[in-house]
Amino acid sequence: MVAHTVAAEIASLKWTRPEYIQHLKQMTNGKIDYSEAPAEDFARASVAFEDEQGRVIMVETTTS
Repeated sequence: MVAHTVAAEIASLKWTRPEYIQHLKQMTNGKIDYSEAPAEDFARASVAFEDEQGRVIMVETTTS
């Protein structure tokens, strides 16, 4: 297989906002504090490659 293109992005859309940071801290009794260690809550990627017969294959994935 031969890769043609790979595109990806990640973002923090919700859990880095102050009101949600507080909500998450309350829900977890202070065990999770995204103001100290934020993480992304959205990601997507697409990959285009050729299979063994030379056909272009597209794969996409998302999470939120």
